[in-house]
Amino acid sequence: MNIVDLIKLGIDDGLIKIVEGNRISYTIQGKSYNFSDPEEKIRAATYVKLVKFYKYPPNRIDFEVEPPQREPKQPADIVVFEDDSHEKAFIVVECKPGSSEEELQIAKKEGLGNANLLNAKYLLVVCADKEYAYDVSTHPSTWKSLDKYLIPQVPVQYGRPPKYRYKKGELFFDLQEVSLKDLRSVFRRCHNLLWEGGKRDPTEAFDEMSKLMFAKIYDETFTKVGDYYRFQIGLNEDPKSVADRIRKLYEEVRESEPDVFGDPIKVSDEIIYEVCKVLQGISLTKTDLDAKGRAFEEFLGKIFRGDFGQYFTPREIVEFMVKFIDPDFNELIIDPACGSGGFLLYSIKHIMDKAIKAYGKDPSREIIWSFSHNNVFGIEINDKIARIAMMDMKLHGDGHTNIECNDALDDFEKFDKRKDIRPNKYHVLLTNPPFGSKIKRSVKHYFVKYELSKNDKGKLKPSEMSEILFIERSLDLLRPGGRMGIILPDSAFTNKNNIRVVKYIMSRAKVLAVISLPEHAFVPFGSQPKTSILFLEKLRDGEDIEDYPIFMAHIENIGYDSTGRADRNDLPEVLKEWEKFKQDSSGYPSHKHVSSKLWFTKVMSSQVGTKLDVEAYGKEYVDILNKINLLKAQGFIVAPLKDITTDIFPGIGPKKDDYIDTPRSGIPIIKTASIRKIKDRIGIIEWDKVSFVNRSKYRNSKKFLQKYDILLQSVAHSKRYIGDKIAIISEIPEKYKKVLALSKFLILRPDINKVDPYYLYLYLLSEFGQIQIKHYIRGMSAEIYKFDIENLLVVLPPRSTQEEIASKFLETIDEVHRLEYELENKKDQLKKLLQVF
Repeated sequence: MNIVDLIKLGIDDGLIKIVEGNRISYTIQGKSYNFSDPEEKIRAATYVKLVKFYKYPPNRIDFEVEPPQREPKQPADIVVFEDDSHEKAFIVVECKPGSSEEELQIAKKEGLGNANLLNAKYLLVVCADKEYAYDVSTHPSTWKSLDKYLIPQVPVQYGRPPKYRYKKGELFFDLQEVSLKDLRSVFRRCHNLLWEGGKRDPTEAFDEMSKLMFAKIYDETFTKVGDYYRFQIGLNEDPKSVADRIRKLYEEVRESEPDVFGDPIKVSDEIIYEVCKVLQGISLTKTDLDAKGRAFEEFLGKIFRGDFGQYFTPREIVEFMVKFIDPDFNELIIDPACGSGGFLLYSIKHIMDKAIKAYGKDPSREIIWSFSHNNVFGIEINDKIARIAMMDMKLHGDGHTNIECNDALDDFEKFDKRKDIRPNKYHVLLTNPPFGSKIKRSVKHYFVKYELSKNDKGKLKPSEMSEILFIERSLDLLRPGGRMGIILPDSAFTNKNNIRVVKYIMSRAKVLAVISLPEHAFVPFGSQPKTSILFLEKLRDGEDIEDYPIFMAHIENIGYDSTGRADRNDLPEVLKEWEKFKQDSSGYPSHKHVSSKLWFTKVMSSQVGTKLDVEAYGKEYVDILNKINLLKAQGFIVAPLKDITTDIFPGIGPKKDDYIDTPRSGIPIIKTASIRKIKDRIGIIEWDKVSFVNRSKYRNSKKFLQKYDILLQSVAHSKRYIGDKIAIISEIPEKYKKVLALSKFLILRPDINKVDPYYLYLYLLSEFGQIQIKHYIRGMSAEIYKFDIENLLVVLPPRSTQEEIASKFLETIDEVHRLEYELENKKDQLKKLLQVF
């Protein structure tokens, strides 16, 4: 019974009443005090408890009792007397509104001083909702030694203190649920005790803490109503007696949960005793689910950040992904890299909220229990982290036994048969797999069984990144029509080497959505790569899907910043837009721009090709596609670049020693420095600035340039320079029979029967070309490749129009050259004027 309930009980029984001016009046004593004082509420609740539970006559209880010979005066908050005349003090009570260590120390000091001066037998210290009872009949000399005299509770009705305090189902002395703040403190205090100031590794300390917490939860669950809990310290019990009982309790846990822990409790009797002192009065099963989840996550983050940071996905992202996928009551859920079990726990919470909303709190209990015990599964390779997941799920009272400690990439036959983890089983998969580590063919026997362990030619690679194999394993686990959400580094579906991965994904699944996360998403948790969330629906056998829309979102604010501090969270806004998209994808706008940090895009699967990078589908690109489609609807021909060119190829990449200084014995090579920009990206080849490479080495090259070839800058250290220089070969000087270009260029060879070369050149220079070129950039160092650029869409007006545009361009270029020539002549004239003598 909490403080509010106790005060209400006291008012109902006429022990107290609230009077005008927000004062509290104690009826029997005829005294009143300021009820606005937080400490007064604690005193009022304690008084009611002394009368109603401890059975002390209210006429033998008094307030603000001043002990004799105490200076300065420090009256006792409450005194329970043995006689009606208030001469023999039995219990002295000291109340404080807070429960901090500092307030507890002050309460002990003041309370013991009053108890000794009043010659009381017992001291009751009440700090907020916490009670500490002491037998002070021998008059301890200092408050610092009070813990030696700690007893389970003060006596009932002048009797003797009971052996134990906490009893299941007892109105006043059952275990109490605690707040998020208090639970944080409890976890921290327990871990510090087990850590022993650095004698034990933090992960080992947490292992021991998990064992004790499992024993406590087991005790809370299986103690019968009316029986005393075993996880508590009894009257005058020494550390060995308490530790022996808790070790026996833990052995019962090991017998009932053989998969959870294989080894015994390793800490000393004294440490077990101290941890029991911290945990004994609180309920880990009654405490609010969200409070337990938050406290546990925060605690884990502080203990395991760094080496184990990758195992913990931020709760903001976990909650978002669960709501996005929206699992249902009867669906089976798995996380093949479950870490601390965040996705599983939030799925349970999601089902709990759905069930209560649909059926009410009581009728939904069976649904929630069944789901949590039978429908959630996890796999975790690290045994310590697997125990954390089990502990977290046990704290929530559900299916921790469905956690498999194993390598999720291993053969299914190697998994625990009782958990029945197998392919094509699960309706929902949510995961944040480990990434950045290589799985080597020579080390892992299962490597050869993965399709994604092969290169484009079907040959086994020596190694592959772990996240790539996790994509395949995740799709294997899903049943046809199943849904998954997976966090991946952007490199998994944007890098050139992973084109086959995108093709594989789109051959086995429908892409529902891609959500681009900010670069700082995992920085506070020890991981650096830029990531996105990929949401997929596994294709059914024989399913042939037509062109479909894909939802994409770009987001920067996700609830915390790069240091982990609270920040704006736009993830709920993404969920709202996703719901709108699901309800009417055909009517959803092709682009919705909220701000530079938050925008949404609808992309058709046919437009994606092999590029799932959200950044590539910004407003400019979508607007250009819309303009192109509008022109197509108006009758213009629209063709991919590959259909109007005879070849697209990169230039050559000479080594430093391949260059020579003797032009006559070399082959000219056009470098980026050989092209002068005369306006924006319009490049003019300056033939007197070409370099030369060894003729004997490159005489048989298949990459010699031809008239009308277009040189497109395709490699740069920054995205902004891709396509920054574009030049067309109008003529090759007679003195150069053969010419090459550097590999920093892609050479586009127009089919002159299908397009005017100069028109194509100008189109690539225009916003239509440039925005599409930027769309096809891959990698952080920035590069575009033939297999991407060949899909660039070109709007083709009638040939006469193309030639007219080309003619105007050539006229203008000629005029530019003429004016430049005149300008140089004028400069020469100025120079001559300066020659006075």
